[in-house]
Amino acid sequence: YLNIPGLIEFGGGLDSGLSIGPSFGYVGERKASDAPELSGLRDLDATYELGLRLGYGWDFSAAYGAEVYGEARYAFNEAEGFVGGFGANAIFRPTEVLTLKLGPNATLASSDYAETYFSVSPEESLATGGRLEAYEASGGFKTVGLRAESRFEVRPTWFLNGEFGYDRLVGDAADSPIVEAGNRDQLVELLGFAKVDVAERVRHAVGALGLPGLAESEPEPPAEGAPPAAPPEELVEPKADATPVESTEPAQPTVQ
Repeated sequence: YLNIPGLIEFGGGLDSGLSIGPSFGYVGERKASDAPELSGLRDLDATYELGLRLGYGWDFSAAYGAEVYGEARYAFNEAEGFVGGFGANAIFRPTEVLTLKLGPNATLASSDYAETYFSVSPEESLATGGRLEAYEASGGFKTVGLRAESRFEVRPTWFLNGEFGYDRLVGDAADSPIVEAGNRDQLVELLGFAKVDVAERVRHAVGALGLPGLAESEPEPPAEGAPPAAPPEELVEPKADATPVESTEPAQPTVQ
């Protein structure tokens, strides 16, 4: 699962205020040969998910904060339908470059999406020799769980993100014969880099609000190793000298 945070942010920091950003999801292929429990089921291609994430955060102090968030995505390719989720996190910043988050979360899926991954057709049940009963899954809650996240600032605007989580399938997903033959409990482990251009996001946000004069782009910093730019020359207007200048030449006689 890939999530790109903070396309637009309002607030005093990366974790405070309102944030709106894209949300992406990916479910890989599923083949009957992947596990003995899947024998007799049809193969499934990959599914792609695209949508939005909305969150709001509070900074109680420099070290402590909290956030709530929700996301909704449209799934296409193998599975079609809508998926989403919501959750809350407590935030702890032990240092200026490290942020830790912990909190509960839940996910949902539409009936079309759930049917693709959790239903068993009569033909598939027959192909399994009756080992998996025919089953039709409906939409609703898919998982509930707990997430622990970390974000380490490697350098300004570059972050190393890590995530570890526990999910438990619930609802029609948990009652599926496919899940009963496997395990309702799932572990999630993620690691990746992210680049966040805070100044650019702020300019976009201010521009969207229509505030004059604040959305103008700032000058880009010089490239690493390049000599610093020379300061602009000061224009000095010449000043008139108020002291009269006496001529050193002798006065010429006047001819009558």
